[in-house]
Amino acid sequence: MTEKQHRPVPFFRNNPRGALSPALSTIAILVLCIFPLSAADLRLNEQDSFEAQGLSVLLFHNAYHGVFGDEKMSGVEIILHGERIATNGAVPLMDPEFKEALASSLRSYKSKLDEQLSHNPYGGPIATGTWGGAAAAAGFSVQMYFFHKTFPDIVGPEYILRGFDYVLGTHPVSNLSFVSSVGTQSKLIAYGNNRADYTFIPGGIIPGVIIIQPDFPELKEAWPFLWYENEYVVDTVASYILAANAANAVAK
Repeated sequence: MTEKQHRPVPFFRNNPRGALSPALSTIAILVLCIFPLSAADLRLNEQDSFEAQGLSVLLFHNAYHGVFGDEKMSGVEIILHGERIATNGAVPLMDPEFKEALASSLRSYKSKLDEQLSHNPYGGPIATGTWGGAAAAAGFSVQMYFFHKTFPDIVGPEYILRGFDYVLGTHPVSNLSFVSSVGTQSKLIAYGNNRADYTFIPGGIIPGVIIIQPDFPELKEAWPFLWYENEYVVDTVASYILAANAANAVAK
């Protein structure tokens, strides 16, 4: 980072981009109540997140990305010495002004998200890079669940089900489920600990469909050695389990 990016801005002082918003001020006050810091210790950096030595506080900071599924959308994140120690869960504890500020940001984000998702008929994320999109779709469902749980009037349950349905076969190649042995038709030739046996591991999840540019969707069903389509991915299984529970919760 450059020296400019590290330029400190005292917490209670107006910065060159304008005064701190009520939402940011609320978060800063909360952090000061939890951690033994003074107002001079907590500063607003160029990325609009608060920081002090060994501590970062982010508010609605990360955005969803259609290719990679590793971004975590959160209302509040607290990172202490490089470890995320708290995320979400703070909204019900905040005052109405903070909640409305967060809701306003979510409405703006959702408008942009809807425009992005309108580019395909499935209403969910489709990876357009060199890796299948199962992780992004499952992660999308989990992320939408937390938004729906906090702001059900802004994000409906259909967003959760779209990503989940994509993993289970609602995708542009076929109706094949990416989860081996889950669904009436599922991936039964994949690459995992079974290696070159042309078989499957129940519950394993493959990356799935890729888009060969400009617009050709591909998923080789009987050839396990295209790792970006057909190898099992452990962390995607974790996302799928969360997505399945989220889908079950909103479908009851």
